[in-house]
Amino acid sequence: MKPIKFSFLFFITGIQLSFFLNLSSLNARQAQDSINNYYTIANFSTNTEDLLSAFEFYKNRKDENLKRKHTDKKVVEDLWQIAIIQLRLDLLNESETTAIEGLKTIENSNQLEESFTKESEIGLNNHLGRVSQEKKDYKEALNYYKKALNLSETLALKNSIRQNTGYLYYHLEDYDLSRKIFEDVLKDNLITDDTIKIARSMTYLGMSQSKLGIPTALENIEKALQLRKDINYDLGVFDSHYNLSEYYKDRDDNKKAKRYIEKALSIAKNKKDIGLKLSALSSIVDLNEDNYVQQFKFINDSISAARQQIKNQYSAKKYNVEKQVAIAQEYKLQKTIYLLLGLLITIIAIGLYFLLKSKHKKDKIKQAYQNETEFSKKVHDELANDMSDLMNFVAHKIDADATEKTTLLDTIEDIYVRTRDISTEKGSIDLTNFSQSIKHLLMQHNKEDTQVITNDVNTINWEKISSYKKIVVYRCLQELMVNMKKHSKAKVVSIVFKKVKKRLVIKYVDDGVGCSKEEAKRNGLLNVESRIKKIDGTFNFTTSKGNGFKATLEFNS
Repeated sequence: MKPIKFSFLFFITGIQLSFFLNLSSLNARQAQDSINNYYTIANFSTNTEDLLSAFEFYKNRKDENLKRKHTDKKVVEDLWQIAIIQLRLDLLNESETTAIEGLKTIENSNQLEESFTKESEIGLNNHLGRVSQEKKDYKEALNYYKKALNLSETLALKNSIRQNTGYLYYHLEDYDLSRKIFEDVLKDNLITDDTIKIARSMTYLGMSQSKLGIPTALENIEKALQLRKDINYDLGVFDSHYNLSEYYKDRDDNKKAKRYIEKALSIAKNKKDIGLKLSALSSIVDLNEDNYVQQFKFINDSISAARQQIKNQYSAKKYNVEKQVAIAQEYKLQKTIYLLLGLLITIIAIGLYFLLKSKHKKDKIKQAYQNETEFSKKVHDELANDMSDLMNFVAHKIDADATEKTTLLDTIEDIYVRTRDISTEKGSIDLTNFSQSIKHLLMQHNKEDTQVITNDVNTINWEKISSYKKIVVYRCLQELMVNMKKHSKAKVVSIVFKKVKKRLVIKYVDDGVGCSKEEAKRNGLLNVESRIKKIDGTFNFTTSKGNGFKATLEFNS
C-alpha cells in the first residue's frame, strides 16, 4: 500500500461530500438525522460493523425506492453510497457493479434534472476510475477519469480529476507525464490557497521529479512536509515521511530511508491506524530490517482475517445464505481415486520432463506450457466428461438400494471434482494480466488453517519480463505452494517479490514441519530447480525437521 493511495482517498471523499450535501430534505427531522449519520459512517467510519449497518440501510432504502414512482434520484443516491461502502470494504467487483447500475439508472430515467444527472455521472465515473485503479486496471481507470473530466465544468472538479490522472501515470511509471500534470495542478491549487491540496500536489510533483532525477525534487517534498506540519495534518505528515523514505531508498541511502519510515511508523502507532502501520512496516521489510518481519506478518495476517470476515458478513447480509460444512468420509473407491490421481500426476510429470529436454530453452518452456494447457483441456473434455457419463449411468442403470447408490455417486462425484481441479491446476496462464494470475494462484492456497501473505506483486514490472520467464515463475510458485499444501502443514507462508538491480528475487518462507534436504528433493522441488535453471536462474533452499522451509528464486529480468 503506497501513501499515494491515502491522498487519493481524500480527494474522492471531497467529491462525494460536495454532491451528497445536496440530498433531498426529509420532512421528519429524525429521519434526516438518521440519513446524515449513515452518510457519515459510509464515508468516514473505519468500523466494520458500522459499515455493514450502513450498507443494510442503503440497500433496504434502495429496494423500497424501486417500488415507488418518481424515485430515480433517490435510487441513484443509494446506489452511489452502496458502491462507496463496498469499496471501503475492499469488495471491488461488487462496488464496480453497483456504480454501473447507478449509471444505467441515470441513462434509463426521464425524470432527473440535468444538473443532478451531470453531477452524478461525474461522481460515478470518477468512482469507477478509483475502483479500476485499485484493481490495477489502469487503462480502464484512465477511460473513466477522461469521461468524468469531459463532463466537469468547474476548475475545482477538473483539477481534482486531473490529480487522480497524475497518480495513475505515476503508478504506470510515466513519470514525465505525471510531472507535467502535477505542475499544472499545483499551479491551480496555489490560486485556491488550500494548504492540503497545495501540499498534496507539491509532494507528488516532487516524487515524479525524483524518479526523473530532477534536482528540485527534494525541495518540493520537504516544503510540502513543512506545510503539513504547520497545519498539524498528521496523515499528510505520514505521507511526506513515507515519500522521503522512498526518495532516499531510490538513492541507496538506506540510513536516511529508515529514519523517515520510522517517523511514519511512529505517526501510525499514535493514530492506532493498522493500515498505516502495515504500509510503513512493509516498507521497512523492503529495507531488510529483519526485526520488523514478525510485526509485519502479524498485522498482515490480522488484516487478511478481517477482510475475509467482512466478505463473509457482507455475503450473509446480501444474499441471506448460510454456509453448510460437509464432512469428508472415506469410501470404498478411495484406493481407486488415489491411483487415478497418481497416474494423472505421473503422466504430467513425465510430459514435463521430456518437454524440458528440448533444444532451445525458450522453445522448451513455451512448448511445455502449450502441452500442459492442451493436456488440461483433454482431462476436462474427455476424462471429466466420461466421469459425468458414469455418474448418469450409475444413477439410472445400476440396480442397487438407495444408500449404496448414493455412496457410489458421492464417490464418483469426488473423483470428478479432483479431476477438474487437476485440469484447472495445469491450465493456461493469463500472461497479459500476470500480476492477477499470481494473486489468484496464491489466494487459492489462503485457507482457514494456512495464511499466505505477500508484498505487492506489482513491485515487479511484469510487462518488461518475457513471457517464457513469466511461465517459469508461475510454475515454480505453483510447485512450491503444492509442496507446502502436501507436506509442510504450515500455518503462515510469506512470499516477497523484489528487484535487486537487474535481478528479480522471490523469497519464500513457511513455518511448517520442515524436512531433511533429501526429503525436500523427493517432494517435487527438483522440478523447481530444473525450471529455474532453464532461464539461467538459481534456486536455493534451507530446511530441517521442525524448523520450517525457506527458499530463494533468483534470475535476470
